[in-house]
Amino acid sequence: MTFFNTINEVANTLASSELTTRTQESVILACFKSVKEPLSPSMVHFYTKLKCPITSIRRGMTNLASRGKLTKTDALTMGKFGKKEHLWEAA
Repeated sequence: MTFFNTINEVANTLASSELTTRTQESVILACFKSVKEPLSPSMVHFYTKLKCPITSIRRGMTNLASRGKLTKTDALTMGKFGKKEHLWEAA
């Protein structure tokens, strides 16, 4: 779990943001384990129904990859904004 505190949150607000990040990453990882196939950030956003920006999904996936939980593949698919996205898979 990594919350990047670029807005200088403090005390309770910071703790709440860190908890939200940890929860999002748990949901994202559970999605990969449940679906059992490579997914793009847009697919994860759709399957999880998380009420957050897709950038939060991307951040969570990158954090999980940094911890060895996900692997970014070379395969691409069309994302929900009309741009290609890499597929990721559970490590």
